[in-house]
Amino acid sequence: MSSSPPAYAPVPDRDVELGDACTVTLLHGANPKRTLTVPRGTTVAQLKAMAFPEESATHRVRFIHCGKLLDNDDEVLERCGLDRSPFLHVAISNKAAGGPAPVETTTVVDDDETMEEADRRLAILLSERDDAVIEMDEYDPHMLVSREGDHSDFIWGFIFGSCLGYISVIWLWQPNVPRRQKLGILSGILVFLLMGAVRSPVPQSHT
Repeated sequence: MSSSPPAYAPVPDRDVELGDACTVTLLHGANPKRTLTVPRGTTVAQLKAMAFPEESATHRVRFIHCGKLLDNDDEVLERCGLDRSPFLHVAISNKAAGGPAPVETTTVVDDDETMEEADRRLAILLSERDDAVIEMDEYDPHMLVSREGDHSDFIWGFIFGSCLGYISVIWLWQPNVPRRQKLGILSGILVFLLMGAVRSPVPQSHT
């Protein structure tokens, strides 16, 4: 009686031996979970380039593990505590060119909140905060000046209001009209009303 052949065992990669490998599960928002087997000597920066090659080149990729932000790219994954929990939450945001240094963020975990939920909340918070910093960096102070207007805008608004009267009210609802021009329109309307009251004939009393 011939014996059955032994079950097939997959041969591990020469670069990743079974004893020198660790399993990492990446969680990024609503995207499906990604499980990777990487060498224990892999650094945080190498994992970013391996898991997110396109995003790491144009965006800021960060990992959160058990409430701790892995901000040291040279840190080895083996020393990050993946033996306790293999889950890494991912926060991807735009890069701020010359922006302020990132503020250290502390996550407080409630008794009813799991560590995985806290990491997910921290990843969302980091992404939203960096996007807000990008918007502030792209702020142009000349936009405020254009919305405020200058003295010439006030004069033109005064001319419109004093000549057109009630018709010039429609300019007050336009968002692209400077604020000083709106003030000029209101002042012109008041002058228009006063001139109309002065020009109106006084009724003669009959005795």
